[in-house]
Amino acid sequence: KIRRLQTALDTDLRTAREALTALCAGFAQVRGDVTSMILVFDGRSEWRDLPKKSPAKIKLVFSETNEEADDRIAVLLEKSPEKPEKCVVSDDNSVRNHARAYRARVMSVAEFEKLTNPAADKKRKKPNSPEKPSLPPHLANKITEAYKKALGL
Repeated sequence: KIRRLQTALDTDLRTAREALTALCAGFAQVRGDVTSMILVFDGRSEWRDLPKKSPAKIKLVFSETNEEADDRIAVLLEKSPEKPEKCVVSDDNSVRNHARAYRARVMSVAEFEKLTNPAADKKRKKPNSPEKPSLPPHLANKITEAYKKALGL
């Protein structure tokens, strides 16, 4: 969903994954507040041929053949300590809800794209375009608590 990566995805999945890895590596390198990034890919065996050595601050994780990447993300969140702070980038509601349940910050793909390429966002923004209303914090917390309760956390 990151526009700059669409051409790579049109080429093939491996090229898109390499482009995403390079984008995240560049982002992590210039951000002092990012200590590491984990990229989780659906891991059918034929796609495990990405570079064996990940770029600095980047860890590549592949789900197992009959496991969804979304499920692997939930497991990683469950096993990770509260510190350092975590941020999950996803547009998938289930992934976002799991992230909130484990006290991780949530960011949409569009928000991440803006962080990685702020100049493109300024070009794309139309004058006088209304911003999407965000969920009030008290309501977001209420939803998160209900979700945690449903998960038995």
